[in-house]
Amino acid sequence: MLITLELVRDEWSACYQADRLADLYPVPRTVIEVLTLTTGPWANVSAFDRLWTVLHAGVLSDSVLRLSACDSAERALEREREAGREPHPDLWAAVVVARAFALGKATAEEMKAARVAYADDADYGTAAAADTADGAYAAAFATADADAAARSAAHAEAAAGSAAYDKAVASGIAAYDDTTFVANAQASERETQVKRLLVIIEESGGGG
Repeated sequence: MLITLELVRDEWSACYQADRLADLYPVPRTVIEVLTLTTGPWANVSAFDRLWTVLHAGVLSDSVLRLSACDSAERALEREREAGREPHPDLWAAVVVARAFALGKATAEEMKAARVAYADDADYGTAAAADTADGAYAAAFATADADAAARSAAHAEAAAGSAAYDKAVASGIAAYDDTTFVANAQASERETQVKRLLVIIEESGGGG
């Protein structure tokens, strides 16, 4: 699918000013271009904005979207494990089943059977753990694949920021007022999401 000026400006209501959007989309762009262009007007387009664009419904295949969601969720789970907080086995299982579903190796019934016991007010101990659980849940059980990818990416970003803050506090760094510390961790996670999405697209045989 090609991404056009009319699409991002009129249908998706991108937050950029009209003249900036016109500079970015003088011609329709492929998904790969949106994710990788770094020259001219694209030099200061953030990873967050690139992902916001390509994770809209209809841009990527359902399988790529779901696989991207699983990738983000799994990375958040691994971050929790590295912090010494082993995620619940059901969260790992949810991502495994969701990935199998995206690859056509699991049924909707198997997805339903793997549903984790989940509640918005569940006590996961830390903000990072809560965001990790939310991301895994979104990857496995969001109804729409685009919604799964966007939600899991957002939760992975939040979990990265929370984990960075927790690490700073444990190290005695006064990070509460230093939003840059957390923002850097979140930006790094988004950049990783872009790189991983490019790998998933390539492995799927698609080019956008």
